[in-house]
Amino acid sequence: MNETFSSALLNSLWQGTLLTSAVWLVLRRQTRCSAATRLAIWQLTLAVVLLLPALRQLPLKRWFEVAIPAAPAPVRQQAPSSLTADFEAALPTQSRPLVELPSEDPVEVLVAFAVLLALFQLLRLAIAYFTLRRWKKKSKLTSHKPPLPLARPVTVRVSSRITMPMAVGYRRPAILLPEAMASDLTPDQLHQVLLHESAHLERGDDWATLGERLVRAVFAFHPAVYWIGRQLDREREMACDDWVVAHSGATKPYAEALARVAELSLVERAPILAAGAGRRKEIFVRLEALLDSARNRMPSASHPLVLGAGLLLLFAVSQSTPYSHLLGFGGYRIRHLVTDDQTRREFKLRGDIDFTADDQDVAHMTPGSKLVIVAGDRWLPRQIEIEAGPNGEISRLYFSGGIRQPYDKEAERFLGRELSTWLRNEPINLSDRLSRWLTAGGPEGALREIRTVGNDHTKRLYLEELLLRVSPTEELLRRTLRIASEINSDSEKRTFLADTARRFRGLEGPVLGFVDTLNSDHDRRTMLIEMAAELPPAMLTRFAASVSRINSDHDRAEILLKVLGPSAESLGPLLAVVPGIGSDHDKARVLKRAIDIYVDAPPVRASFFGALDAISTDHERREVLQKLLHRPALSPESLAAVAAAAKRLSSEHDRHLVLNELSALPSMPDVSRETR
Repeated sequence: MNETFSSALLNSLWQGTLLTSAVWLVLRRQTRCSAATRLAIWQLTLAVVLLLPALRQLPLKRWFEVAIPAAPAPVRQQAPSSLTADFEAALPTQSRPLVELPSEDPVEVLVAFAVLLALFQLLRLAIAYFTLRRWKKKSKLTSHKPPLPLARPVTVRVSSRITMPMAVGYRRPAILLPEAMASDLTPDQLHQVLLHESAHLERGDDWATLGERLVRAVFAFHPAVYWIGRQLDREREMACDDWVVAHSGATKPYAEALARVAELSLVERAPILAAGAGRRKEIFVRLEALLDSARNRMPSASHPLVLGAGLLLLFAVSQSTPYSHLLGFGGYRIRHLVTDDQTRREFKLRGDIDFTADDQDVAHMTPGSKLVIVAGDRWLPRQIEIEAGPNGEISRLYFSGGIRQPYDKEAERFLGRELSTWLRNEPINLSDRLSRWLTAGGPEGALREIRTVGNDHTKRLYLEELLLRVSPTEELLRRTLRIASEINSDSEKRTFLADTARRFRGLEGPVLGFVDTLNSDHDRRTMLIEMAAELPPAMLTRFAASVSRINSDHDRAEILLKVLGPSAESLGPLLAVVPGIGSDHDKARVLKRAIDIYVDAPPVRASFFGALDAISTDHERREVLQKLLHRPALSPESLAAVAAAAKRLSSEHDRHLVLNELSALPSMPDVSRETR
């Protein structure tokens, strides 16, 4: 049974609720079942409800599954009579869902709501946890001890912040008593209350409650989980009541103590993480059950009954699989929709389907699989439904304008045309399809077919597969790059070039043109930096042009900082990019990096000082000039260029700083005299 996430999620809601209702009805009639046994069964039911989508896939024999035959294929040579057509339309094709989801969109909204609800409930749990810690920390230790020796060390404390007794775990468990109640209860009543709270800690109810609350918080949207949580709280308290009676041997004193606690409790809402803190209304229900002499009061669960209940639950879930699918929600694994003002094409698929080699028909479908193709305008759409029954038999339905028509030659032509159009945009049977294109038209014909593919991911896969199949010429590689540049997705373009980069060595110009088609400056920056390592000197001017086409000043500067090389051939063309950078800070960063590898040659000097003059901020220009003066062995021409650039500074302070440093050099006496 193939289910999408959406159908599995929605089916688990109503199926879990139905299963929970069945368990509740059964346990309601089992009056001789102890509270501890019912508690264990409810815990088991909670686990089954949470794992329901996975448990429905168990490979167990469906004893009660009825195979529903597929509708027989109509005779194509002869159109059936109206009576025959009506009879065939009335036949069930196979066990199809009651509601079929067209897409995942509604479920995504539900999932977002469920996540927000879960976060809110988890926040409530966190607040409750720290509240209990604060209460325990502020409470006072008493001389009272637990009535019975327990497996864990437990202290008894009193607090003025609470109004009902409670057991507080986890690593340092304690029994908290209301300060007023501790003095109002008689010693025997206090003994009974401590015995009840000790039962919670001895049974590990503090940890069990924490785990159940976490589950209820995460699955707060699930009605069955909420209902089971309420039953767990009630049965846990009643199981502890039975534990107290079993250890004390008397029901009446404990009932009197319980009634007194209900009388003294002032609030109706109990802390959500405290074990043993029940509401007054629930205490009265427990009193009624406690005084029922016919009730089973065994303090421990019946293992045979719990094991039998677990096996029965698994059996019921596995046997209900075909019927739950029949009544539930079905989703499509793939949904592709193309629409404009006149026409609409929709393709929906679930399950596993194999197509014929010519993409004209369906070859094989797993049971429960379905393919729906809709095409046409809104007034007269045509639709084909191909579905596999429980035994894998395939049925075909053809509709025109919403009216069922015979599945004839016209239906076959419609299926072949629409199916081939859709499949060429999907990676299904991609290799076989490319082989047919290569056989029919060679590499050039295959490229013509690939160019018509509208899906970016599929188009990339076609191009990569083509380059693996053939030994491409330079012209074919150029055409391949041009088709790849028509892909809209930057991610697919990056992946294509990364997977096929070795094929395009020697074609750096077309590759740079391909990089220029990327929309993201960051992606272009990354690819240009990767290309620069193996770029021949003759392509530096073309490379600089690609850098100049980047919109982001920061990205342009980062490329130059990474790829500037210690040669006149690389510095000159790359420094010519700097004036186009809008940020003075980024310009200065690049020029300071260029000084570290500065080559004192006329082309580099002209590019460097041309870029320097493009900086409008005197402060940035002055810092670049000062760093250049610290570079040893500058030629007189470079020093003269520094002096000329310094004189063009508007700020007198910055100008004098540069000229003073320049005058300190022994080779510049004229500048020294000018500055004085």
